[in-house]
Amino acid sequence: EIQLFILMALIPTLLGHTMQNWALGYLPAYVVSISLLSEPVGSGVLGWLIFDELPSLGVFIGGIIVLLGVYVVTSAEKATS
Repeated sequence: EIQLFILMALIPTLLGHTMQNWALGYLPAYVVSISLLSEPVGSGVLGWLIFDELPSLGVFIGGIIVLLGVYVVTSAEKATS
C-alpha cells in the first residue's frame, strides 16, 4: 500500500512540473500561471467521471467562475498585444 502512495506522489508531481516547465517555453508566464487555477476544476470533473461524485451546486458555480476568469485574463492580454 505504501508503494501506491509513493507512486501517487511521484507521478503527478513529476509529470505536472515537467509539463509546466515545458509550457513556459512556449507560452507567456501569465498564461501558464493563470491556467493553474483551473486545476481544481479539472479535479472535480475527474472525480465526477471516475468516482461518480457529483459536484455540489456551489462547486459547479465556482468552477464556472474560475474558468471564466481564466478566459477573461488570457483573452484580454491577447487583445492588448
